[in-house]
Amino acid sequence: MSRRDYAITRREDTINYTVKDVEEADEDEVFDIGDDLEVDLSGLTDMDGIRQRIIMHIEKVKGNYKDQTIEKLDDIAREDKRKRQKIVELLKKIQGTLKKFEVKEAPDVRMKRGSAALEELLVTEGAMKNFEIDFNQRVSQVTDGECMIVVSGETSAGKSSFLNLLLGEDILPVHHNPCTSVITKISYGAKRQARIIHMDGATEDIEGIHKGELKERLWNKIYETDLDSREKKSPTSEVQLSLPISLLKSGIVLVDSPGIGENSAMDSVITHFVSEHHIMGFIYVIKSDNAGGVDEDRLGNLLKVIIDKQKKKLDDATTLFDPKCAIFVCNLWDNVKSDEQTAVYDYAVRKLENYWPGLVKTSVIRFSAKRAKAELSLDRDYITKDYKLFLDNLKELLTKATDMRVKSTYKWMETVLVRSVHHLKTIVKSVDDTEQHLKVKMKDVHDKLQSLRRKSKEVLQDQKCQIETSVKEICQMFEEFLRQDAAHFRLVHWLQQDLTDINADDIWPDLKKNIEHKMLERITDEFTKWEEDNHKCQAVEQEMFNQIKFQLCILQEDLNCIEGELHSDTNSVSSDDSDVVTMRRRKSSLLNFKLRRPGETDFGALYANPLPVKLVSKFLHPLDSITNKLRQSRIFEAIENVRWSKKMEGFRKEPLSTAKNISEKFLQRFLHSEGECDGQLYKFVSEILDRPRELLEVIEKNIPALIKSNEDLLDHISYCRINATESRGTYERMMEDLENLKHHLMEYGTGHIYVDDFMGREIRLRDAYNEYGDSENFRCSEIILTCSNNTQSSKRIPRGIWTALQSASLYDEKDEQEDAILIKIYLPLSGISEPFKEVTKLRFLQHPHVAKFLGIHHSDSPIPAFIYMDHMRSLKVYKNSTFLKMAEEVPRILEEVVQGIDYLHSKKLVHMELNSNTITVDFEGTVKLTGGCLPRYATFPMEKESIGVGDFVYLSPDVLRGELYVACADIYALGLLFYEMFLNLRCFDNQRTMTLDLFTSKVDPKEMNNVSSLCEQANMTESTKNLILWCIDPSADKRPTIQVVVEKASDFKCEPCLTNARRSVFSDQRRHKALRRGTVRAPEIS
Repeated sequence: MSRRDYAITRREDTINYTVKDVEEADEDEVFDIGDDLEVDLSGLTDMDGIRQRIIMHIEKVKGNYKDQTIEKLDDIAREDKRKRQKIVELLKKIQGTLKKFEVKEAPDVRMKRGSAALEELLVTEGAMKNFEIDFNQRVSQVTDGECMIVVSGETSAGKSSFLNLLLGEDILPVHHNPCTSVITKISYGAKRQARIIHMDGATEDIEGIHKGELKERLWNKIYETDLDSREKKSPTSEVQLSLPISLLKSGIVLVDSPGIGENSAMDSVITHFVSEHHIMGFIYVIKSDNAGGVDEDRLGNLLKVIIDKQKKKLDDATTLFDPKCAIFVCNLWDNVKSDEQTAVYDYAVRKLENYWPGLVKTSVIRFSAKRAKAELSLDRDYITKDYKLFLDNLKELLTKATDMRVKSTYKWMETVLVRSVHHLKTIVKSVDDTEQHLKVKMKDVHDKLQSLRRKSKEVLQDQKCQIETSVKEICQMFEEFLRQDAAHFRLVHWLQQDLTDINADDIWPDLKKNIEHKMLERITDEFTKWEEDNHKCQAVEQEMFNQIKFQLCILQEDLNCIEGELHSDTNSVSSDDSDVVTMRRRKSSLLNFKLRRPGETDFGALYANPLPVKLVSKFLHPLDSITNKLRQSRIFEAIENVRWSKKMEGFRKEPLSTAKNISEKFLQRFLHSEGECDGQLYKFVSEILDRPRELLEVIEKNIPALIKSNEDLLDHISYCRINATESRGTYERMMEDLENLKHHLMEYGTGHIYVDDFMGREIRLRDAYNEYGDSENFRCSEIILTCSNNTQSSKRIPRGIWTALQSASLYDEKDEQEDAILIKIYLPLSGISEPFKEVTKLRFLQHPHVAKFLGIHHSDSPIPAFIYMDHMRSLKVYKNSTFLKMAEEVPRILEEVVQGIDYLHSKKLVHMELNSNTITVDFEGTVKLTGGCLPRYATFPMEKESIGVGDFVYLSPDVLRGELYVACADIYALGLLFYEMFLNLRCFDNQRTMTLDLFTSKVDPKEMNNVSSLCEQANMTESTKNLILWCIDPSADKRPTIQVVVEKASDFKCEPCLTNARRSVFSDQRRHKALRRGTVRAPEIS
């Protein structure tokens, strides 16, 4: 039978094709499928384009992908708004609490009290600058829900065409020359209007703009195509354009910017804007048909602007930009020949890696705005594959950027509260201490602080020496490389085309300086190639960061011990140990005041990722630092004119020889060093390895500040003892209020903010039957859709009533490694809208029979997917595929299930979907429960009178009647599990065809399952039989507690009925296949 015949369903005249059918069909079959589906293939000349259009036609049934993406963007924005509102609420509560304890002092009193004293201590140690200013800045930052994304690109890369496609209408003019001359902010607005901000601060509002009027009313103010005019600075500073475009409703603000690197006027526009605004993401459009595109100079200059801003903004409330919040669009991909596309893409990625820190390959997208627009003109549901990839990346960018904004403020609040409580606890404890004991303790603490100060100086000096040693080692290695014949030849030999931009009419000093500058560029290129081969600089830098972090951890422990002594043995309100542990997991005061740890996103491009050497050497540390020293003095210019003229004459006669002589002399000076740290080579390498020094400089300020803060705290304690009763009362009340806020903050952070949020591109699905294959863009909707269809594929995905499970892998692109995971997805019937209280609980579960919760993934489903560690199988599959003796396995499995349920109940959680299809085991057969939720009411289909009862049979009668699902309902499900495992029967087997409504009204678990009779026939012990009957008692309050079940389960291993235990009807051949899938391909649960 042909593929076409297979595709024909039982319904006449209806043809269902899958994407797989199209991908695997030969050319003739592709055209047949197109004819059957009546797809318009006009205008297409290549087979790949034909396949893609047919696939888009087939996928129309899933809905418009851009509309779905916009809905998801709106969901992300709503969740972000909820978080920001909560953060603002907490900020204002902290601010209000501190204001409550303001104490007015007499003008002549030097020492402050109350919140003013606390403020002084926090300012001293660098946690803040000023209560009022800092809190207002943080509130302002978090209140603003905009996500500003700068769109930049290369000349003639099609940036405007791309933006028009994304916005869904022609907003920007398309021109083959650069035309954007001012910053244009495009944001959502109910009406079409614009505001023009002039350089002198004046504003001009343009309202009532209709479609098609932008060109007439606005373009002449925004765009300039005349190249001479573009050299001059525009009188317009910025244009703010508001449009009723649904994509922008989520708070995305697209900033159309002039291309950086074109000229100084255009550069100043983008530099000023980036410096003054909170940029949360970048989209960079590349001209792909230019042999891989990527204008290195433009991209390097853009990065320089970003990183320069990072260095200036470390101390303020601004959230720093994360370079992972960037998308690179390789536009004009339709102009790249098909046999060259792989090479061109790989080349573009390599060039980007030379400049962009921590580049994620999946953020580099092949794109054709022309083709995407053409497909949309045929059918608005035709969204090309590359357009979908871009929309996926945009979702991830918005998620990550908004998450960073919230986390930044959360971390600051956490630091302020934790440090405040430390200071207050110390004061409260010490104020009532005896004079003698306090004197001894203060002297001991003071001595230890001084010792820590000395130790920190020694540590920092040692780290500086290690950096110097590393610089000298690299200098020696690179010098040896440059002295090799091949490298020497590349540096000093010139071709005529190398000197085309050298002006022969220049005076000698300028010509010499130009050639020497070219020599430095050649040395930079050689160093980049050398580093690519040896990875020495990045290895040294990473080693230095690790060493600094290690040494700081030691210093931190010393400081923790000293601070612990300050408020030890306190009987006052104290921090919960779990809060302290939670805080220390994320923070270390030495590492986080003004400074964040290397690797944390808040430190952005500076420390989160290694900076590519090419970026550092060419842009972040300009060669002028060396060439400035090479400039000739003009004092004796008149005297030297004759000699210079002769040298210029020699250059005109033999330019290549003259250039070589200049290069030889320059190279010798570059490599020669009068002192160890005076040579140009040393300064060159030292500049490249400057980041560890910058890190040490910041730390060098922070450590003394923390020590000084604790010394000031000791002085304040002495002052408070003058009026001990009043001081203790004030500070104890303040501590109680702040302690409660700290608990509230950390609880909220644990469940809502500090949850690992995996990106879709990090998740790859696994399927033993190759139904999905590997997927770099996991989507919940695909699994939900599969589960909703009554197909063979849906049967391979294990599901309970409200959830589905899918095996997958976490892919680390950098290390090219995959870690096994399990994904749990809530289906639409679950009715879940707010899962984060469960997330809070799941984060801290630790039990050998409960799966390790890793985090969540915000996919295209309203509820995030839950990610658990390791591949797992359902108990049903394991039971039927293992070769182990069931008489030994069943007691062990049931005992582990019971232990896991006991642990969940102890944490105030329930499983809620307890049966052999949702109980999961790892590939060693150990039970790892993935169920775990807060007690809630079960949700049922609306059509209870017509839908079959199915797996609802595992719900207890009380839950079926609408009562809350609590622990005793799990006990009921356990009783049914015991019944099925011991007797190898399916519970309610004869009642599963009943409607849900009928089953609910007639359910009688003991009679319907004939429990007593079947247990006796199986030779089951009275103890086990009675336990099953007890567990499935229709009355909830008559069922045993989990502790009773745990005790009884220990006797299961002696159960005689297991001697006849057998598997379900499952042939040896199928069992062998299942086992092979488990060991070779890590199959999907079923």
